[in-house]
Amino acid sequence: MRATPLEPTTPKAAPTPAAPAAAPLRKGFAALTLLLLLCISYQALRPEPGSHSTLQHLDKLLHGAAFATLALTARLAAGTSGRALAAVVVSLLLYGAAIEVVQGFVPGRDASGWDLVADAVGIAAGLVLARVARQLPPLRSSG
Repeated sequence: MRATPLEPTTPKAAPTPAAPAAAPLRKGFAALTLLLLLCISYQALRPEPGSHSTLQHLDKLLHGAAFATLALTARLAAGTSGRALAAVVVSLLLYGAAIEVVQGFVPGRDASGWDLVADAVGIAAGLVLARVARQLPPLRSSG
């Protein structure tokens, strides 16, 4: 069906190319995520002498903060698709579970389901922060 002069036509929007700065930023966030994974793995799996029962609640806050940071950087590195979101969530939950299993064999450490809950809460918080960060206007350089 052809449009006549009396019928308005709606122009099709041209596909928007990806921003050229997006790729280096994503690579930077991917590198930061890997560095965080190494640091968190070291901290979580090193032997811990003595019991720190007074720091039990602080431990949960540290778990949440670590996994919020991981989720934030991983989500910003992974892209915007639903599949990328699922990959970040599943990967980080499996990573948290693996840490808990291994901690059961590390002197001075123990496996805790509550740590995994704190990890999941941190992941959710990090994903919210990533969503907010994506909605911020890009920084402009002065000069």
